[in-house]
Amino acid sequence: MIGNYLITSQFDINLVLIHATEGHKIAEYIAKKGVSASVGPSLVGFEKVELKNITFKTPVILWKVGVKISIQSDSFTRLCYFPILPCMAIKEGLPVDEALKAVKINAAEMIGVSDRIGSLEEGKDADLVIWSDHPFKNFYAQNKLTMMVLLQSCRQLFCSLTKF
Repeated sequence: MIGNYLITSQFDINLVLIHATEGHKIAEYIAKKGVSASVGPSLVGFEKVELKNITFKTPVILWKVGVKISIQSDSFTRLCYFPILPCMAIKEGLPVDEALKAVKINAAEMIGVSDRIGSLEEGKDADLVIWSDHPFKNFYAQNKLTMMVLLQSCRQLFCSLTKF
C-alpha cells in the first residue's frame, strides 16, 4: 500500500485499494492519505493469505475514520450472494444509507463512471427495481429463522437473475 501510494502521488493517479479485506489494520493511514477502499471478498474460505484476518467490521472501521468505501464480491459464482455483504456490514454498525452508497455511487465514483451510473439522476443509465419495503430491511433482522428463509430466497432469486 505504501509503495503504491508513493507512485500514485508522484504521477497524480487516483488510487483505490481493491480487496481491502484487512484494511481495518491500517485504516487511519488509508484515511490520512485520502485513498478509497473496496472491501471484499468477504464470503469466502481462507484459501488466500489476505483473508487470514477477514472481518465484516472492516467496512465500518474504514468508514468511521473517513475512508470512502465500496463493497465487492470476488467472482461471478459468488455474485448471487452479494446482497448479503452490505447487510453484514449493517449488522456490524454501518448505517443503512452508507451501505447503499457502498454498493452504488461510491463504487461508481471509484472506477470513474459516476457520470453514467451509481445514482438515479436525469441522464444516467439505470436498472430500476421496485421493492415493497427497504431492500435490506429483513436481511439484517435479528430473527435467525427469517434470515435463513430470506437468504435462501435471495440466493434463488439472484442466482436465477445472473444465469445466461
